Amino acid sequence: MRDDQLFFWGGLLAAALGSLALMTDHLVFNADLLEPSSTPHSGFFAAGVFIILSGGAALVAAFARD
Repeated sequence: MRDDQLFFWGGLLAAALGSLALMTDHLVFNADLLEPSSTPHSGFFAAGVFIILSGGAALVAAFARD
């Protein structure tokens, strides 16, 4: 497998995992939508954003290697 393919599939996987972390944060820690929680986000939110940004960087690197 070539490097650009690894970057591409790794980036897609990272974006999917980051999205899962963001959904976990929303569904588990902010489930009560009528009353705002005292802690707006958990660590899953920061992890999800970081993983999505990392996946995006890997996708950009995959397409920039041409």
